[in-house]
Amino acid sequence: MRVIVKILSSAILALYAATFANAQDNLPSANDDALDVLSIDDDTYPQAGNADSALLEMERRLQFYRSKRKLTDDEKADYSTVCNNLAILYRKSNRLAIAEQFYETAYHLRKELVEKSDSYRPLWADILNNYGLYFIDVNDNDLAIYYLNKALEIRLNDSTNTQTLATAPSIIADNYDNLAFAYYKAHMIQDAAANYEKSRAIRRQLVLESGSPELYIGDYISTMQNLASLYKQNNHTIDALAAMIELRETLTQLRTNSLKEEYLDEIASAKHNT
Repeated sequence: MRVIVKILSSAILALYAATFANAQDNLPSANDDALDVLSIDDDTYPQAGNADSALLEMERRLQFYRSKRKLTDDEKADYSTVCNNLAILYRKSNRLAIAEQFYETAYHLRKELVEKSDSYRPLWADILNNYGLYFIDVNDNDLAIYYLNKALEIRLNDSTNTQTLATAPSIIADNYDNLAFAYYKAHMIQDAAANYEKSRAIRRQLVLESGSPELYIGDYISTMQNLASLYKQNNHTIDALAAMIELRETLTQLRTNSLKEEYLDEIASAKHNT
């Protein structure tokens, strides 16, 4: 933990410098890595870790479904997952026209299934979110906001959804971050700030209360940087400073918690050895 605290101390110094430098160098950015959920139900992509291998496997499954005259609902569900994953891969390689085709197919297939049965609602929010990220890329901010809001609405309010604030807080925070960036691009600054603030609250709680701050501190710093930069660019200097002060205090509290843990471990070890 001491190493982590030292790294974070360096990070906060750099963050202070970056936030109050030229604002043009600090535009908020969409957090699309965490939200591009590759909803694959086999072991190929996660273990391979290779985009080429993933693409080949997805293309193989795509051809299988395209070759069939009629698909069952379960096959349509997997087909929509394949299209979603291919869209992500093509989007990551900046082949947006191809990505759009796959996103549309994934969206319409899953929408048809969701209207039939709640059993197909899992992954629906993922597809809506990823579709929203595509519209960010092509600068269609209205559609980006629409789909990202739909994804968030499902995650917060749909009883059939498994990605809730209680079970998947990081995903909810990512959704807020992405929505904030879409609002930022649409010059809806108050809405952008409001969504960054919601993400900030979730991420700070994860850093301080999860027991594994190293898993969440990077995303927390990124959100705080985007929020402070947004405030600074719109001449809300006091709010920008407040964000940075909170970040500093959070890191200080994290370090204090770490020292307490080390002290208690030392006491426990001493008792065990006596």
